[in-house]
Amino acid sequence: MGNDWTVGVDAYGTWSYTGHAAAFASRSFALPRGLQFATEAAVVMRSDGMVPLDPWGQNYGLDVSGPDLRIGASLGRGIDIMSGGWATAASSMTFGDVQSQKFELTLGVSPSKWSKVYGQLQGTQNTWGQIWRAETVAGLKISDSHEFLLSFNAPFGEGETRIGLQLWQTF
Repeated sequence: MGNDWTVGVDAYGTWSYTGHAAAFASRSFALPRGLQFATEAAVVMRSDGMVPLDPWGQNYGLDVSGPDLRIGASLGRGIDIMSGGWATAASSMTFGDVQSQKFELTLGVSPSKWSKVYGQLQGTQNTWGQIWRAETVAGLKISDSHEFLLSFNAPFGEGETRIGLQLWQTF
């Protein structure tokens, strides 16, 4: 949709049927000194797992909530290192059944024109408490418009460790 618009769908799920799906649109703006500022709006649906549909526990269904509204902003810039790098700070708020705030700090580098590696610190606050996570991602460019990403995401303290496989498509 042009160099300053991004639209997409982001989804994940676990073996315990928890997860989320979000349809989002983001618009970026160039600032002085090579900085980029972006705003985002998204519609988010969540699954909190399987729940009994009858009092006898014979039938189960997904506990789906939403749609919720997420708004956010980020600030970042490119870094002249190797084949390119970047650093960003992002924050978002989700409004709906369960309100939450999220913060992400990302540092990445492209060792070559066909690969990238980045790390991310993620913090989330909601009615159930606060959790901090660290994520590392390695990506390979598999065509002019596709990247394959492998991610590892672990909490500081209690929580589930996640491994992700992603296909990123640029139109």
